[in-house]
Amino acid sequence: MQKDYEKALEYYINGLELRERIGDPRQIAVSLNNVGIVYVETRQFHKGLEYYEKCLAINQRIGARSDVAKNYHNIGVVYDQLGEHDKALNYSQEALNIYKELGDNASQTYPLLGVATSLYLMDRYQEAKTYALEGIEKSRRASLLSNMESGYSLLSKIENKLGNNSLAFDALLMNKKLSDSLKNIEQTKRLTLLEAEYKFNKEKDAIELANEKEKLVLSEELKREKIIRSAAFGGTIILMLALFILYRYYKLKKEANTTLAEKNQRLKELRESEKKLAADALASKERELATMAMASHEKNSILKNIEEKIGEIEGNMDSEHKQKLKVMKRTISDGYSLDKSWDSFIHRFEDVHPQFFDNLKTNNPSLTTEDLKLSAYLKIGMTNKEIANVTHLTLGSVKSKVNRLKKKMEMSPDDSVRDFMLQFV
Repeated sequence: MQKDYEKALEYYINGLELRERIGDPRQIAVSLNNVGIVYVETRQFHKGLEYYEKCLAINQRIGARSDVAKNYHNIGVVYDQLGEHDKALNYSQEALNIYKELGDNASQTYPLLGVATSLYLMDRYQEAKTYALEGIEKSRRASLLSNMESGYSLLSKIENKLGNNSLAFDALLMNKKLSDSLKNIEQTKRLTLLEAEYKFNKEKDAIELANEKEKLVLSEELKREKIIRSAAFGGTIILMLALFILYRYYKLKKEANTTLAEKNQRLKELRESEKKLAADALASKERELATMAMASHEKNSILKNIEEKIGEIEGNMDSEHKQKLKVMKRTISDGYSLDKSWDSFIHRFEDVHPQFFDNLKTNNPSLTTEDLKLSAYLKIGMTNKEIANVTHLTLGSVKSKVNRLKKKMEMSPDDSVRDFMLQFV
């Protein structure tokens, strides 16, 4: 999309003036923030900072804590751009403190990565790494794939500065995978929107064509009435006109029936198109669920690799550093818990397939939590190999679990449990 910052700035400034006349401080703060964003996007950092600070002052006055935290984060980003990393670090830390007080874990990801960025630019690499890892973990729990992508990019740079080339490569690889996943999701959305737009324009043209035909029919009707009035001069002419009218009526009726049939056919095609778009949207969401599950697996693998490398160097450390390494290993172990990944996954899954678990459990009361997990993976079309990767099981173990699930549901040998899950509502 072409960004016209000049028009955007004009629009936001006009909106700011209007809202200042109305006098609503919250709306004024929103407009000030929008103007600041445009100036920052066009690299006019001092102008952007001016509007961000005005916005901050209003939000502090009205007690909008969450918006204050957002302002602190934005100001911190600008100061990093200006090379004033000490100020940037202070503002990002203030934003993080507020989000922690509010218990907003998802929003903490932004200032966490902001603090990590400032520390990295100040050559405080080890501290930067700690904040970057925390930001990545909270992004994963909140399913913020874009923040995870940025976090792994920063982590790769930090590990490179620390001389951890292997870890830097692993982080860069994870960044690339997340970037590809985001591009695929965005491309699917764009294709869906383009197809919807094409269908809409096609139907619009068809409706306009139908309107033109209706106008033509009305014009013919008016002509017929004029002929009827003229036919009053003579009985013979009236009779001839009557015959003509009957003929025209039959013809117009036939044309009207043909038009109606065409409209019905177009409506049928439109309904089929809507069904296909709905199916495509569902498939896109299921692909996003699968991507989320695989991303969680990739994250767990990276954390496991880090844990193993820590174990390799632990023997050469003194007791003080060994204790610190143990704390780090415990944090990493907590990070790749499958149960936490499942909580995030199930929340997104139920948005796509509401009541799936309740209905499946009602029909099959003997199913366990593990059975329901396996059913969810089958529902979104994951292969046995993909399920094995996500659950850290062997391919043979996954096949055995699928067969046991089939027996619990009392399905015949010829039935496919995978096809059943795909069709189950």
